[in-house]
Amino acid sequence: MENNDEATAKKLWPVLCILICAAGATVMGTTLWGRQFNAKAILIVAISAAVGAGIGFLSAKKEKKGRRAALIVCVLIFAGLLGSAKYLKSDSYIVKTEWPVHTVGSMSFAYPGEFRERKLKEGLISNAAVHVYTNENMRRYVNYMTYDFYEDSPALSSSVEGAVSGILSGYGVKSVKWSEDARITSSDVLTRFTYKVRGKEVTGIAAGHREGSHYEIIAFYPLRDAFPKSFMEKIEANILVGEKAMFAPR
Repeated sequence: MENNDEATAKKLWPVLCILICAAGATVMGTTLWGRQFNAKAILIVAISAAVGAGIGFLSAKKEKKGRRAALIVCVLIFAGLLGSAKYLKSDSYIVKTEWPVHTVGSMSFAYPGEFRERKLKEGLISNAAVHVYTNENMRRYVNYMTYDFYEDSPALSSSVEGAVSGILSGYGVKSVKWSEDARITSSDVLTRFTYKVRGKEVTGIAAGHREGSHYEIIAFYPLRDAFPKSFMEKIEANILVGEKAMFAPR
């Protein structure tokens, strides 16, 4: 006959298996979608908990060796979920996926993230009304702006540089180096810029389009994580004016 401790252990065994599998799914969900409610995350947790329950109930009545093997399976599921989350969050995977398209007036661009509208008061710039939209991601900050100048419209390239430098100054960046390989016309600008953040040199991308006194500017700023080369190339290739690429690929 089994003792009370052994009987209790067998009763609680399914609970342990459920907790291990569900914990892995929870970490995966928060890694991919954050702590906000997400139906996909809830579904993954529910499925993982069900798998853990199945393993637990099937192995509960087995001998210690059988339960040990089941425990190893649950730990492997936990590790697999964590590994999957890390891969799905990696740049090497994200760059292969289809990115949502975001529109700014005549311009559009592809980027893997959502955006919230944040409007600045017109008085912040004396001769223009400004609207700013942001992804509010402090790892890699992206915003796009529209300017409607009342008078004295500046050169588009100057507006792009001024807008980017102004945003970066808010993060303590004092010096911005602009690419000498910028692509500039009277109505369009596509350029890269380099600066130091947290002691590390990183490169961002800025693009601008002008229609009369109406300016549209998009900028991508690495703050904690640099953009890999493939990421930057995909960003630049998907900046459109109307239905056409702003500039042909290099």
